[in-house]
Amino acid sequence: MRPYAMGLQEIVFGLSRQKKAALYRNLAASVGAGMNMPRALELATTELSASVQRDIQESLREGLPLHEIWMRYPAYFSAFEIAMIQAGELSGDLDGNLLDLANMLETEQQRYSELRTQLTYPIILIHAAVLIPALPIFFANSLKQYLFTVGGFLVLLYGVAFVVWLLGRLSRLSDGIGLVMCSFGNVLPVWGKMRRQEAQGHFMECFARLVDSGVLADQSVAIAAASCGNIVLADSLKQLSEQISDGVKLSYAMAQSQIFSSHIVAMISTGEETGQLGPMASKAANYLLDEAGTQRKRFLQIVPVMILLLVGLVVGFQTITVFDGYIRTIRDLF
Repeated sequence: MRPYAMGLQEIVFGLSRQKKAALYRNLAASVGAGMNMPRALELATTELSASVQRDIQESLREGLPLHEIWMRYPAYFSAFEIAMIQAGELSGDLDGNLLDLANMLETEQQRYSELRTQLTYPIILIHAAVLIPALPIFFANSLKQYLFTVGGFLVLLYGVAFVVWLLGRLSRLSDGIGLVMCSFGNVLPVWGKMRRQEAQGHFMECFARLVDSGVLADQSVAIAAASCGNIVLADSLKQLSEQISDGVKLSYAMAQSQIFSSHIVAMISTGEETGQLGPMASKAANYLLDEAGTQRKRFLQIVPVMILLLVGLVVGFQTITVFDGYIRTIRDLF
């Protein structure tokens, strides 16, 4: 596949969820109305740079399907989006999958907006905890000394936040960084369980669509594995595809892998026995995503408390630092 050299701005900032949701919604409407793909993409990708738009049209002229074109822009489109588009192309319901992607992205944007809202007050407290306790330095010494004192804490806080954000962006472009980030995130309390359940839910959702469209189970697992957005889980799921190709039942392979809970394995086993594998996989996806939503609410409850504890530590450290300086000054006088 011909690579596309993405610029620094594209790598760092990517494409917002709102813009992608609008892109998928417009593309779904055009495809559903019977418009040819080149014209549909021309109308839907107006938010992308001119060079990317030209590259997309050139890829279409080369005969590449949409999901392969999207694979050329990892800074823009996630593995889940690419797999969902591939599932839509295979099932003949591309416009339906595009519309589902738009709805998912809008829901995800709403969740992140809620997270930012809930973190606003704790973040303000963190800044207050850094700035206010050090005010005696400003009155007793100078503005320069005050800025030097608080600047060290703020640079550290902003530096850590920037590094985490940057690694999150680069993890989509580098498998090595992505593997490290996923491995670390998977073991975190609450957050790790939430991310694993979301990844499993995305896998099941894409798998259900592929099976319903007539794709063989082993091929469906291989394609859907890329949609989970978790490199560690994706590698394990690809092994399931190899076992199914050798004649092993999906439910048995899932049970042996210990990736999914016994409840999910039982649902898939029921689907295999009744010939309703697709619908049961869809129900499993809904269950997993609902459980991930529950974990997300717990996470949103825990994070503000952790930040408040951090504020207490910062205030205590700042207070000790300031008064330690006063005590030393008094000792020097006597």
